[in-house]
Amino acid sequence: MIKKEWLLAAGAVSAAMAGQNAAAQNAAPDRAGVAAAVNPNASGQLAGGPARVMVVASDVFRDEHIVTDAGGQVHLLFLDESALTVGPDSEVVLDKFVYDPQTNSGQLALTAARGAMRFIGGKLSKISPIEIHTQTATIGVRGCTVYLDNVNPGTRSFTAVFAVGIEAQFRDASGNLAASITKPGTAIDYNGSVFGAPYAFPVQRFQALTGRFTGRPQGRPELMTSTAQRVNNENSRRSPQQNAPHQSIGSLDD
Repeated sequence: MIKKEWLLAAGAVSAAMAGQNAAAQNAAPDRAGVAAAVNPNASGQLAGGPARVMVVASDVFRDEHIVTDAGGQVHLLFLDESALTVGPDSEVVLDKFVYDPQTNSGQLALTAARGAMRFIGGKLSKISPIEIHTQTATIGVRGCTVYLDNVNPGTRSFTAVFAVGIEAQFRDASGNLAASITKPGTAIDYNGSVFGAPYAFPVQRFQALTGRFTGRPQGRPELMTSTAQRVNNENSRRSPQQNAPHQSIGSLDD
């Protein structure tokens, strides 16, 4: 019995992301990226439209509402090479996406409504911070990887962990800067109205958190395409920093 079986289509994903500059120029203005890996069940829904089951190589769009159940997970690649992994039992809304591939300029904003997620900043985040909103707080992501955990719509609380990169800024509901974090492995808690002091996130807790963002075929390696196996073998010989997000096909763990 296969649990959390990943849908692998390395060729389709590579084709979808290759030549993304041309695609961005010719695509509809609201196209934001593609689903690179899906662990059922995950769905997307645009305002006024029906929910659709997400599969590998599905396009994702501005204003799309992404939902996963307790066994679901989806890894999204945006046209600027940013990446968002939506964890199990989570909700995210893609509020804004504008990207000019000629200048690498534009805007990207998300709303983290519930659950857990990981955001890896791409080209846009190196020019100006990407905004991740919760009900009463805003995280500015500048060229870094940030995890959000225990996003609770009832208490409006969450924990954020700065994994690696340039900087993450944390602002309260009034827009006041509560903290600017640049040290890897630093976390900050938010109780719905006030941020606590940044602290060193315990290694065991970090390992448990990142472990929730992995997925592999269980028990049947023949499900993997030869391309996916080759990419995985190549990645296994590299450090995590050398693996581009779109190359991690069999596992979403960076």
